[in-house]
Amino acid sequence: MYFRREIAALLLLFTVAGALLFSNLGAKYLWQDEAATAVLADRLMKFGTPLAYDGVNLITMDNFSGEDEGASKQLYGDPAIAVQHYADHGDYRRDTTWIGQPWGQFMVAGTSLRLFGHTTTAARLPFAAIAFLTIGVLYGFVRTQFRDAVLGWTTAAILSSNVFWVIHSRQCRYYALSSLFVLLMVIAFIRWQQGRSWSKSLFVFTALCAFHVDYGSFFPTIGTLLLVATWAAWPRLRQVLFVGLAIGATIAPWVWYYRLINRMGPSAAAWPDKFLLNLFHLNQFLIPVLLLLLAGVLLATRWRRMDRMPRQILFISVALLLASLLWVPTVAPFAFYRYIVQLTPLASLCSAWVLCQVTTLILRRDSRGVLWYLILGLLGVSLVACPVLSNLLPGQFDRLIRRRAFPDLILRPEWAVLYREVFTPAPDPNRLTVEALSRLASSHEEVLINYEDIPLMFYTDYRIRGGIASFRVEDSARKPPRFLIYRQSASFVDASAYIREVGRYRWRRIPLDIPDVPWGNFPEPEFLLSSDTSAYPSLVFAENLDAGPSSEGQRPQIPGATGKEQQLQRQDF
Repeated sequence: MYFRREIAALLLLFTVAGALLFSNLGAKYLWQDEAATAVLADRLMKFGTPLAYDGVNLITMDNFSGEDEGASKQLYGDPAIAVQHYADHGDYRRDTTWIGQPWGQFMVAGTSLRLFGHTTTAARLPFAAIAFLTIGVLYGFVRTQFRDAVLGWTTAAILSSNVFWVIHSRQCRYYALSSLFVLLMVIAFIRWQQGRSWSKSLFVFTALCAFHVDYGSFFPTIGTLLLVATWAAWPRLRQVLFVGLAIGATIAPWVWYYRLINRMGPSAAAWPDKFLLNLFHLNQFLIPVLLLLLAGVLLATRWRRMDRMPRQILFISVALLLASLLWVPTVAPFAFYRYIVQLTPLASLCSAWVLCQVTTLILRRDSRGVLWYLILGLLGVSLVACPVLSNLLPGQFDRLIRRRAFPDLILRPEWAVLYREVFTPAPDPNRLTVEALSRLASSHEEVLINYEDIPLMFYTDYRIRGGIASFRVEDSARKPPRFLIYRQSASFVDASAYIREVGRYRWRRIPLDIPDVPWGNFPEPEFLLSSDTSAYPSLVFAENLDAGPSSEGQRPQIPGATGKEQQLQRQDF
């Protein structure tokens, strides 16, 4: 009977998780970062390496280096100069092989695109499937190591109900892969500590795979695990040194290849601001800081009464969560939530364990009857649905966060975001832009766009000018750009080159109801919780009247596209 109840509970859990992870994967088009993964994955499958430049379109890191005016005119015109410049800048190697991120995500996305076709769903499907697998792996790991099916189910349920973990996991990006491999590193480490056969080799192999998935999360994870191993083995450190050297030897060539030494660029914010924002993200969307501190206190008071492996797992989980508070503001240019989302499985374990312990303390007995399960359920629902515990942390975020985006409600505001993103997705700016161009432009047209340029590379065969790098914006060697797509909201792009290029021609403004937002399917909490596309003006969409007829054939007419012809002036930007 107990086994049947466990199976039924798991079926319910995985049915809900599957609906959240796989529903409407292709409804919204890939945004800039997702499209970069998909395009580089395509090129990996085609050329054998993820080339930043395929001879037509260029992908660079999303940062503007602020060249002087004279250099900018050359950099924004001659493609050879631009390609060389960004190689010198470290965005990619001399042969334009991409080194901005490791290649694991490109291999996964590329394989899916090759098997299932060049579609949005195919690009995102493997990452959603990996997140689904992570839920099962987490359940099995917790159930086995803690010998507690209820704790395993509660942990997996909290993970599945973490709104922004689900949203990030649905992206064509490394987030789901990183979540899985951080968990797999902890699992392989525990096997090593248990003295299992081939466990050290498995740990080294898992660490190497994790490095090739996301080296940003690899270093704090491997550092924490090796410190725990040193503490556990002291003073007999021969095995720890052997494993550490083996891991170092396997990743050293790739550290050189990816040019990770001196990789850190200029910071977009001061360290204290990044720390506060990172703390806010952890507290509001990963695990309430008060709950994390309570986990540490309960672990310390129960240390001697707990089995060795469960307490080590919990210690590692708490240590990694606390380490992330210092790691992200120190090494990252900005404290995006996606830099800590891979710790959600371990945060879910800490939360579930604390809830079980608190339930036992409330009843003052270890036996699990109906009342015990009822209290645990109420505590669990309160944690995932209500923001009160997170909001107990003193507010120090007013100068960093638009607090109006996170009202103190009984129900967490992100649940409305989850429903909107998963079950009722509205057409996004990238999809609307691609669909409009497909009705206007013929093959291989020249399109000038200042941001969200990479989605056009994935969905179309146009020659793309622009992006943050302003690639070929003023390229006079080829025919003029046929279409202009300009997001005034993308204030992080150098507008001077676009203003010069636009001023050379006459333009017809095409009135399209596409909101001028800098990102499409952007997963960050601040954007999703405060986004109201109805409040944005329409982006600038225009046709060049001086470009002449397309050499690729006649352009089809757009029904209703009879907008007033006008030349775009500088004030439009």
